[in-house]
Amino acid sequence: MPNENTTMPIFVHTYFLPDHLIPRQLAGATAVVADILRATTCIVQALANGATQVIPVLEVDEARRIALDTPNSLLVGERHGQPLPGFDLGNSPGQFTPSIVAGRSLIMTTTNGTKALLRCREADRVLVGSFLNISLLVQLLTRTPNRLYLVCAGTDGQVTREDVLFAGALITQLRQTNPSTWEFDDASRMAETTWLASSIDLRNELAPQQLAEQFAESQGGRNLIAIGHRQDLEFAAVSDSAPVVPWFDPARGSIQCVPDLDR
Repeated sequence: MPNENTTMPIFVHTYFLPDHLIPRQLAGATAVVADILRATTCIVQALANGATQVIPVLEVDEARRIALDTPNSLLVGERHGQPLPGFDLGNSPGQFTPSIVAGRSLIMTTTNGTKALLRCREADRVLVGSFLNISLLVQLLTRTPNRLYLVCAGTDGQVTREDVLFAGALITQLRQTNPSTWEFDDASRMAETTWLASSIDLRNELAPQQLAEQFAESQGGRNLIAIGHRQDLEFAAVSDSAPVVPWFDPARGSIQCVPDLDR
C-alpha cells in the first residue's frame, strides 16, 4: 500500500483561490494547481500530444519576448476568454492537437491559470491537474511523502465551481486509496461534499455529459458559453483522456511531464 510506513497522516489543504494562500507556506510541500476552464486542461492536453514544454508567464509582452528567444515556439493564451492578437493559439483544449503542438515549446499567458501556477513557485513540486489526468495524478500523489496543497485558480478573483469540483473529485479518490493516509482541512471537506452532492460517478459513461452540465452552471462556464466555447466544457469533462502528469519546475520556468511516476 502507498505510504504504508507513514505514521503521521499527510495533511491536505485546499485553497479555492490562489490569493488565499501564503506562498512561503508551500515550502517543502507538493502543490496541485487546477484551472479546469481552461489553462490546466490545455497544458495537460498539449503535453499529452507531444509539446516539449509549456512556459507560463504573467504578461502578454513578456510572453512575446520569451517566444522570440525560444526556438520552435508557439504563443498561446487568452484574456477574459478571448484569443490574444498575434498569438498562435487561444485557450481551447481542442486546438492543442499533435499536428500543431508536437515538438513545440508553448509560451502561455492566461487570465487565471498561469497566475495560479506562478504563485505556487515556492512548493517543492508543482503539479498540473485536470479531469483529463485525474487518476494518474492520484496515483502519483499516493507516493507523495509531504503536505499537499490543492490550489484552484478561480475566475477573475472569484471562486468557481469547476475548480472546486475537481478538488473534490481528487480528494474523494485520494480517500479511496487509503483513508488513514490523509487528513483533510475544512476547505478540502467542503470540496469533497460539493463533488459527492453532484451525484457524479467517474465510472458512469454519462459522467462527462453530467460534468459538463455542472461546468455550465459556473461563472467560468457561463462566460465561455457566452463567447461560443461550450465545446471546451465538454472537452474538459472527459476524465483520464490524457495520461500525463505535468510538473512545473520554477527554476527553469518550464512545465514538462513527470518523467517517472515511480519517483
